Amino acid sequence: MTDRIRAIEGLALAAALTAVFDGVHSFGDHLLNAAKAVSTVPRVARVEVAR
Repeated sequence: MTDRIRAIEGLALAAALTAVFDGVHSFGDHLLNAAKAVSTVPRVARVEVAR
């Protein structure tokens, strides 16, 4: 019986870690994409002004 409980706890832990990683990963992607968008805007604006 103890092995079965340990297996269930292991599956629950894996599911919880997967859910946390999914949330953190998408938040990190959002920050990374926002940083890329902000960093490219001034370069494009400078090129257009130089013309």
